[in-house]
Amino acid sequence: MALVVLDALVVLACFLVATYISYGDVTELYLWYENGLVKIGIAAGSVLLGLYFQNLYAELRVRSLAVLLQQVLMVISVVFLTQALLAYIDAEVVVSRRLMIIAAALTLALFPPWRRLYANVLYKGFGIDRLLFFRHRSNGYRNCAGTR
Repeated sequence: MALVVLDALVVLACFLVATYISYGDVTELYLWYENGLVKIGIAAGSVLLGLYFQNLYAELRVRSLAVLLQQVLMVISVVFLTQALLAYIDAEVVVSRRLMIIAAALTLALFPPWRRLYANVLYKGFGIDRLLFFRHRSNGYRNCAGTR
């Protein structure tokens, strides 16, 4: 659960930075008076849903950076298609093209290193222990900690 919340913060930060890059001085007007927060929420939610469907929450360990980049690119392309589909349904709920392109570039640049850092801290920083279970005849199972 913590990973989903932290990923949501990273993705929302990418979209908010892209908003400040795209709109400059009128960013607050866009966010508050043109429903920019709702639009960004829909786009960021699409990214998180795509990350879920790419099984990035089932396996926390990053085995290959190339595979992670491929999965993030797939998610970003699906979000672009989702935004295009939403534009046909209701043009008021999509972010601008420029904002989406900048946010996608920021997400592609920041998300894989973030995920790699998270996996390194989780597996190396906390030191996940291994347990070995032995079958004992009389009382079931007993464990032997500290095996390598």
